[in-house]
Amino acid sequence: KNIFTNYNVEPKCDGNFNVQTLMNNTKPYIKMDENYISNKIIKNDTLEHKKTNDLYEKIYNECLIKINKTIDLNLTDMIFDILNNYFGYKYYNPMKCLNLIQTKLRNKNFNTFILSNTKIFISWKHIIAI
Repeated sequence: KNIFTNYNVEPKCDGNFNVQTLMNNTKPYIKMDENYISNKIIKNDTLEHKKTNDLYEKIYNECLIKINKTIDLNLTDMIFDILNNYFGYKYYNPMKCLNLIQTKLRNKNFNTFILSNTKIFISWKHIIAI
């Protein structure tokens, strides 16, 4: 199997492999055209969005952990804080993250109110009364 098939790469070696042949090789290894470039851009963008969505889910799970700890303290509401930005996440948006948390918690009958772009108030007081 050719190890270069997955990378659109052509090996350029005639058997004489040394420093001089590497230095004299001026042909690019990757055959690039507009389809290769546009597919790479789309793939990278898709991966960035997935990475950001995975981060939102991780933050939501952290929120659930904090709710669980707060319930253990016999409290019925809390404020959950998130960071304003995360290094390495170009699509991270704190309001989108809070909206995801709010939607998921409201679907589980929690009362929520977004206080700022990094804080959400969460209450389950009414669930106890049911």
